[in-house]
Amino acid sequence: MRYTQAIGIRLNEILKERNLTQTELARRSEISRMTVNGIIKGRATIVTFEILILICAALEITLTEFFKSSIFEEKLEIVKKQNGRRISFY
Repeated sequence: MRYTQAIGIRLNEILKERNLTQTELARRSEISRMTVNGIIKGRATIVTFEILILICAALEITLTEFFKSSIFEEKLEIVKKQNGRRISFY
């Protein structure tokens, strides 16, 4: 799984928890609905720091809260196993 796919999965989890639609997130964050949909569907090849900040601000959460999820812990463990102690995401 690509890192951007993990971001999409996490974002979808948060939207479901808060009963928010992609359209509502797009409106609140001022990011296009196509971009939000691309992230959630795993089609985005890059999710910039700026987009993450806008999404977190719209959801009224911190980056730490966004990344506090087992999906990122699992991804980190996979990277550690593949690369020894070097941590890198693609």
